[in-house]
Amino acid sequence: KSGVMGYAMMNRLCYDSGSFWSGKNLGAVKSQLDRNISLAKQNKHVLILVQLMPLYGSVSKMSVLPKSIISNSEADGDRGDDQMEKLGRDLRVENPFQSKAHYFNKMYIGFMFRNYSDMKSAAEKYSKFKVGAWIFIFSSSVQLFYEGLVSFWIGRNEEDNEWIARGKNACRAIESLAETASAWNFEHKAMLLQAEEQYCDGNLEHAGTLFDSAVLSAKQHHFLNEEALSLELAGRFYLKTRRKKRSITYFSQAIEKYHEWEASAKAVILEKYLEELVSAS
Repeated sequence: KSGVMGYAMMNRLCYDSGSFWSGKNLGAVKSQLDRNISLAKQNKHVLILVQLMPLYGSVSKMSVLPKSIISNSEADGDRGDDQMEKLGRDLRVENPFQSKAHYFNKMYIGFMFRNYSDMKSAAEKYSKFKVGAWIFIFSSSVQLFYEGLVSFWIGRNEEDNEWIARGKNACRAIESLAETASAWNFEHKAMLLQAEEQYCDGNLEHAGTLFDSAVLSAKQHHFLNEEALSLELAGRFYLKTRRKKRSITYFSQAIEKYHEWEASAKAVILEKYLEELVSAS
């Protein structure tokens, strides 16, 4: 009986992770996670539980309005459960899979909310864990994708070729997945990484074309989350390259897509950023 339940919980973990990273409505993903975390607690599936918690933290950070999501405990996804947070810390000491998931989600949230110092700190810790498993192959590819985006931002911000090289390595790996595994899942990811690579290399016209291609591909393949992200990063690109009016259009479209995804916290923060940008015009 316990073995059967263990496989069932593993399937639920994979389903919840896939739902989030493929852009399923965040309200539905959060409801799934609430049910599955409760089930994992009831059945004392600790290893599954501490994998679900960082994911729950990311979903909550993206979807819950800002006043309720500021605390570090919620960023870790502990849902106010001090005992479970202690258990998670203990397991991270012993288990690199737990540590990798923890630091990846912290890196992701830092990236999405443009908290550069937190993002970089988490990225440095995350990069120390060279572990993976075939059963989590889609999640591993998602981690690689965001690692690439983070690396390009750090490399560009600090003029650090080592970080840029990490971004390029991630880009080549995602390109390979788009060509040999699934264009549906990876084409837009490859295009967005290519856009960031060209941006780092100073090929601005080519970068702009690739940002637009990434937006279109994400839309065609129904990745609402990454359509929103591609629009936002295109907006930031155009703002940095002194095309403010165009950037405002992209930011406005990104906000609309984040709301559609029900990433309310992210949408609200980007709305405030856009309001400040417009008022400064």
